[in-house]
Amino acid sequence: MIGKWLAAKAGGAALRGASVRPGPFVGVQSMIRGEGWQSDNGRTVLVLDAAGNLALVLDGRKAWSPPKAGGATKLLLDGKGQLILWRDHERVWVIGSPRAPSAEFRVQDDGNLVLYDRHTVLWTSDTRL
Repeated sequence: MIGKWLAAKAGGAALRGASVRPGPFVGVQSMIRGEGWQSDNGRTVLVLDAAGNLALVLDGRKAWSPPKAGGATKLLLDGKGQLILWRDHERVWVIGSPRAPSAEFRVQDDGNLVLYDRHTVLWTSDTRL
């Protein structure tokens, strides 16, 4: 199981037992607590842990997290071009543009998170392996 492998590799609780899916992510996609999205090579993982902390993990080490991420319940790519972190019914972090229905979110092999609208970068985490 990929989640157990990632937990062992990371050596931390953030990925332990996580259900992880490869990307890219287009249209309406969501991640709830205990799930993650990973790069094709598996070295970069965006995970929403059981406590609701969203974190980017590079080669088993936390590299990035958004402000106000604690206690989140869902990460949503809304199909309109926005990536939204929710805490119950409250938006706690939003990136992107509400006018980019062709947007796609990538957890990239190079360690970067990028929200694209076609070939235009709407947002990037500016992280690298």
